[in-house]
Amino acid sequence: MLLGRVYKRFKSLCMSVICWFMVSYPQIYYYLCKRNLCGMDKQTFLAELAKYARLFHSHSKGFCARELQSQVYAFTLHSISVISDTLRLSDDPCEPIVLTVVRDDLERMKLFYQHYRNLGVKQFVVIDNGSTDGTLDWVSQQQGTRCYRVSAKFLTGRKVAWLEKALALTGYNRWYVVVDSDELVDYVGSEQHDLKDLILYAKDKGYKHLNGYMLDMYSDQPLFSEDCGCNEIVSRFRYFDDSGYFLKNHGSWVLDREVCSLKGGSRARLFKDKEISLNKQSVFYYESDTLYCHPHYFWPYSRWDEKPCSFVLRHYKFLKHDLQEFEKRAVEKTFWNGSQEYRNYLNAYSDNSFIGMKNEDSKEFRGSLSLLALPFLESPFMNDKKEI
Repeated sequence: MLLGRVYKRFKSLCMSVICWFMVSYPQIYYYLCKRNLCGMDKQTFLAELAKYARLFHSHSKGFCARELQSQVYAFTLHSISVISDTLRLSDDPCEPIVLTVVRDDLERMKLFYQHYRNLGVKQFVVIDNGSTDGTLDWVSQQQGTRCYRVSAKFLTGRKVAWLEKALALTGYNRWYVVVDSDELVDYVGSEQHDLKDLILYAKDKGYKHLNGYMLDMYSDQPLFSEDCGCNEIVSRFRYFDDSGYFLKNHGSWVLDREVCSLKGGSRARLFKDKEISLNKQSVFYYESDTLYCHPHYFWPYSRWDEKPCSFVLRHYKFLKHDLQEFEKRAVEKTFWNGSQEYRNYLNAYSDNSFIGMKNEDSKEFRGSLSLLALPFLESPFMNDKKEI
């Protein structure tokens, strides 16, 4: 036991020293890890390490902050390679670029592209993390897409570092939409107004980001019973909760400060888990001092309740093939808090395999006007409501 504690302490000290060296002498470290940077130029690399340095220095644990250590390691040491590239960046920085990390999610990726192309998106950056179900081959054939591959084992902290690297490689001073493969941005009036219109609204307001939250979509069948193709997911998973949402402050290990989160919704109702964070600052203007350091917010941090919520992320979980994936996540403990959230799902399912989300208060999604029933959501296009 004593030797184990000594080893952990020694390892932590070594990691702190290495991270200090990385961010204190980035000019040297650039040449040491250049082959992992996928062609990133030195100036961009220095700007990226400077952001991590500022966050380390502002953290009470300094270079001992394990969450930041993991991100710096992944950013510098995890090699990402370009598999295909048909991305031609627009000269207009308001043309959105959609980014995601994916593994083995072919049917949802087909829906993903269909949805965002319907919203006028022409630019995609996809990071594949070892797919074996055909996802990588399919994505690499999509026009307007830069497809990367990273082989390192998934961890939540590593994922955000991979996204930060992809953002830096794609370029500063542009609008991005960073989402998961099971998240579809939606807002009142989306049938008439594409995603660029939403970004122009933000620009006109002087905003550098827009707030949104995950809206869990579910079917009227038990969990993990729906074996859907991409054209069936939306029609079957057409219900959502329009109540049970609340704001709560909590501490952030990454930012080392109190943050404001939106909680609640159907997963909190069904699994009795009041700590699932729903809010995401997924639509944002990425600058040289913006650091994507957390799946739900970035640095410099802006409180979620300081700006109106302008969109939701229609969130599609609990398809049939998700059961095996969730079991893997629970065993590997690769997600936040050791994948406790996924263990909660599986425990509830093992107690009752007929458990489902739909109840007498569920609302049916029939288009973007259905979102008017949601709390906290404000429509930038409310004046167009009569025309929608």
